[in-house]
Amino acid sequence: MAELKLTPQQQAVVHDRGGTLLVSAAAGSGKTKVLVDRVLDRIISEGKNIHEFLIITFKNAAAAELRAKISEAISRELSVHPENRHLSRQLNLLQMSHISTVHAFCGTVIREYGYLLDIPSDFRVLDDGERQELLQKQLDLLLDDAYEKQDPVNRHPGSREKRQCAVHPRDRIIRKGPQPAGSGKMAEGPTI
Repeated sequence: MAELKLTPQQQAVVHDRGGTLLVSAAAGSGKTKVLVDRVLDRIISEGKNIHEFLIITFKNAAAAELRAKISEAISRELSVHPENRHLSRQLNLLQMSHISTVHAFCGTVIREYGYLLDIPSDFRVLDDGERQELLQKQLDLLLDDAYEKQDPVNRHPGSREKRQCAVHPRDRIIRKGPQPAGSGKMAEGPTI
């Protein structure tokens, strides 16, 4: 496969050193290539080390792909200049480089400096199931508390099950979007 040639605008991004840049473009337009070439250019022309960069993506797969492409670019350049010890060192430093998702980077910062805020270094991020369960528990507590504070005249007496049969504040929040198939009605109240 032929290597993608950069447009003049992309080349300007690769070589620009004027400050912070935001590269925004459609999928498949060469953003990753521009970023890889920009990093490689700074390594070669400025003597930078790969682990001095902070490269953030939104998805784990994108971070892995970016790391692999940077490795390929360094290896390709090293095959042309095998005597270049700086390039050779970059392949070793690549495993220590900061190429990750936003979440992974934030986790690293919290693990390293969380003690300043009394955050334990062995914290972990909830998975989606745990997050949803915790969110639901908190929502139940919040809405039950709001229900209990309602005027008793407007509140259905009795057990939690009976209360759920009454108009519970939760009904206005949880029932969002289209109603069950065939009803043709939209739910009332705010959506989350």
